[in-house]
Amino acid sequence: MNCWNVSVTLEHRKSDSTRSCVTCSDYFQGQAVLDGKGHVSNGEMEAYAKEIYNRFNEKRKVMDAQNADEEDLRFLENLENEIKNKE
Repeated sequence: MNCWNVSVTLEHRKSDSTRSCVTCSDYFQGQAVLDGKGHVSNGEMEAYAKEIYNRFNEKRKVMDAQNADEEDLRFLENLENEIKNKE
């Protein structure tokens, strides 16, 4: 079993002097995190992460534009109603 060499210090609310250390193996409950080094290079991982982010960012831009259009439409409808009510 491989595990990251990580330890996390948690502070308990009971008292400031009470502390416990949780290791990675405690956190993952004995399950292996990664067997060996893996087969994906850092460059491949960065390219994949960039691709995923770019897809997310494009969807976000489209949603932002749609929300802005809807907000503009509501504003114009309210303005139109105010003008009609004044007449």
